[in-house]
Amino acid sequence: DEFHDAIEHFSSYETAQRVGARCPVNGFTLSQSGDQLYAPYLRRPTPLTTDLSIQRGLLLTAKSDDVNDISHRTNLAHRLQKAKLLSDMSSFKAANPGCIFGDFTSWNGEPG
Repeated sequence: DEFHDAIEHFSSYETAQRVGARCPVNGFTLSQSGDQLYAPYLRRPTPLTTDLSIQRGLLLTAKSDDVNDISHRTNLAHRLQKAKLLSDMSSFKAANPGCIFGDFTSWNGEPG
């Protein structure tokens, strides 16, 4: 009788193993295992003050032909996005054990 109860609770057990899983994503499976892909709970971005938002915009959009300046602004943009991207990737990995980077990019969207 106890064995039968354990089978009935299997789906809730599976969901419990997916820490941070918000909901299944229809039509997406994990590449290597074929398991259902789950959307994770994501951390909200930190709110920006108006002043900080304007300052960042000016840094990233200032016109310049200097290659070093363009490279600096590109690196700055990457640093500004890095924390959010790492957080999203960690959440995705927690919600989808056994996933690979390709699973994340297909869910999150490939740039370009």
